[in-house]
Amino acid sequence: MKSFTRVKKINGQEYLYEITPYYDKEKKKIRQKSKYLGKNVNGVPVKVRSVDQMPKKVLSHGEFVPLKKIAEDLELEEVLSGVLPGKEVWPILTLAMNFATRPRALTHIQSWYEGTILSEDHPDLPLSSQSLSRLLSRIGEGTANLEF
Repeated sequence: MKSFTRVKKINGQEYLYEITPYYDKEKKKIRQKSKYLGKNVNGVPVKVRSVDQMPKKVLSHGEFVPLKKIAEDLELEEVLSGVLPGKEVWPILTLAMNFATRPRALTHIQSWYEGTILSEDHPDLPLSSQSLSRLLSRIGEGTANLEF
């Protein structure tokens, strides 16, 4: 049995399907399987949701708008740069933002971070549980005079 193309009109829009007839031994009848080909555009199937159009990832954004604004208004990046090496500033700010939004154990910070807009703003932060533990240990052992 040969496959053929069927046009289905749904809510005024035409869609193309490949129909493949087959013999159903159980019911002893000829049945059909249909495979979606896409929207009918001048007789050519165009998939509406193709892989190329799907977002690569979805990031949490809204909850960080006020936190980033607060950090900017208080100049936290500059203040922390005065007492910490530059590479440690954003890991600390990221931990603070995690604590303010959805506190996680250190072992889960990296996966949480990858789902946030922070990962786009500051890619490749050292946020493994080991590096965060070492960072917090260094901060806990040291003393710093912060003047605001």
